[in-house]
Amino acid sequence: MATEADVTRPALGTVEWFKRERLHLIEFAKAIDGFGAARRSFQKLIELGPDGDPDLRAALHTSGVISYARPFVSNTRADGTRGAFPKKLVKKHTNYIEGVHRELIDLRQKLVAHSDRDYVDGRLFRKLLALDIEQEETEFLVGATVVTQTVHTLHDMALAKQILSHIEAVERAAYAEATKRLERFVRTGQRFPDQLEAGRSPGAKPRIRTERFEMSPDKPVTVPSHTINPHAVLTKPPLKLGSAGYVFRGFAVQVDLSTEITRTADDGSKAVFRWDVTKASDSDDAVSKASESPDT
Repeated sequence: MATEADVTRPALGTVEWFKRERLHLIEFAKAIDGFGAARRSFQKLIELGPDGDPDLRAALHTSGVISYARPFVSNTRADGTRGAFPKKLVKKHTNYIEGVHRELIDLRQKLVAHSDRDYVDGRLFRKLLALDIEQEETEFLVGATVVTQTVHTLHDMALAKQILSHIEAVERAAYAEATKRLERFVRTGQRFPDQLEAGRSPGAKPRIRTERFEMSPDKPVTVPSHTINPHAVLTKPPLKLGSAGYVFRGFAVQVDLSTEITRTADDGSKAVFRWDVTKASDSDDAVSKASESPDT
């Protein structure tokens, strides 16, 4: 008997699987970018310290809370469906703290995005003038005061460091999961190239062309690592006042896999193409080496 998961999840390597996985990977990247922004906000908050400008500290606290919580709150995805980043993918990290996670979500839901009386207390006080007139006490309403109290920023730097440690853990765990999932996407695409091509989004932009490299059987070619610049390939939002006055943040998750391809010529001879991903000797940057050899 088919389970609900069998019904709702397309089979590996199908066109539907590639379409679904592409959208999920994009949501993963958005989430990791948000966690990174939250991490930087709390890092700056700690650098300012408890005696820093209170309004600047408040802005950093608010920014960090929003950036962290947004992926975990149900959002409308590119395909029109609603979903949230699954907490189960990060909660097993050593430095994950459920109490910190819950606090940040509650602050976003009940303080930053929506007002909640448990987090924002407010009262109205009447000002009464009491007079004794002819031995009779009389009160007159002569004014009123409304007061509120809400969380402004974080003063306890030990707590701020605990929150930062938690956010770093979530970011690392999410990045590791996204990298693993992106690698699976590539490996599945190697197995099912036709389905991968058919699963491309309608109106998708043409492939990005880079320098051409000629290979010979006796001489491997070293290909420099290519990283896509998000600002060069992505569309800016439809800002009402235009985008000229804004700075945009870019983020990317990338995997490069060592690959071997065997091609058979019309005469039956075979050639093996190997694509090896290595580390440059003088840096941590990945480089790719492509080589061709006859199949003996």
